[in-house]
Amino acid sequence: MSDFSRITVVSVTGLQAVASGALSAIELSMQQLPGSRGLLISPARPAGMQDRVRHIQVRPFGYLEYSIFILYSLGQFIETEFALVVQDDGWAVDSRNWRPEFFDYDYLGAPIHLARVYQHDQPVFRRGFSWVEDVLRGARVDNIFNGGFSLRSKKLLDAPRSLRIPFQIPVPSISADAPHAMQWDGDEVNEDVWLCLCARQVLERAGVKFPPLDIAKRFSIEHAAPLLHSRESVRHIFGHHSKMRKIADESRKIIRYEASRELAASTYGEAWIADWLRDVGYRIHWPSDD
Repeated sequence: MSDFSRITVVSVTGLQAVASGALSAIELSMQQLPGSRGLLISPARPAGMQDRVRHIQVRPFGYLEYSIFILYSLGQFIETEFALVVQDDGWAVDSRNWRPEFFDYDYLGAPIHLARVYQHDQPVFRRGFSWVEDVLRGARVDNIFNGGFSLRSKKLLDAPRSLRIPFQIPVPSISADAPHAMQWDGDEVNEDVWLCLCARQVLERAGVKFPPLDIAKRFSIEHAAPLLHSRESVRHIFGHHSKMRKIADESRKIIRYEASRELAASTYGEAWIADWLRDVGYRIHWPSDD
């Protein structure tokens, strides 16, 4: 049995509307990791929040500020060796699938659909898990590991600030429809993309250790991919993260799908994930159930 007192389960949000769901993700994950600590960082303490989870107040902020906070500030509030970052759409599901070697890495999250592949030494981005075929043929692939449900060492949390690694914001465009908002065409403003692609070489030179693909896919799943996941392998994953699945009720036993039953059924492997969640005690709520 691993020593889960080494972990602080933490969720950060600048949007108070999702703080209650973030708290649920913390408490669900703590149930899977007995001995772990809990921390919610949000604009206000949610009603009914128990003292077993510590609260730190912040001013409201949006997603870009979220990325910067996670990269440069979260480490100041973590007192344990590791932080498990969770959200209302990503949490620990089954501690029976925890592996002690997860502690061997400084950053660990699910492999996402996007990766950087080198063709004739030139980098190109592959989407839709098309990069899996490049891995199988032996090409160099820089994977991006999802940050919404991720295990991070204190070394990793402190590194961007201590190493003074700059976070460069690309020039934004403005949405055409009102209310107008800034938007970015690239993915570099996402903190997990920045860590795994933009800053990875600097971090690795400082001793930060990223996982191999085989370990990452056992830790968590965002979406299933052909040649990467199977019905059986999904059942041996520790946690999940996806905007498609969210905690739906105060009892925390219902998962609300943001996609229709038909869309989920047509998405590769999503039925396996839904079956896995049912098998560990969750009920599934579909939009058509409203």
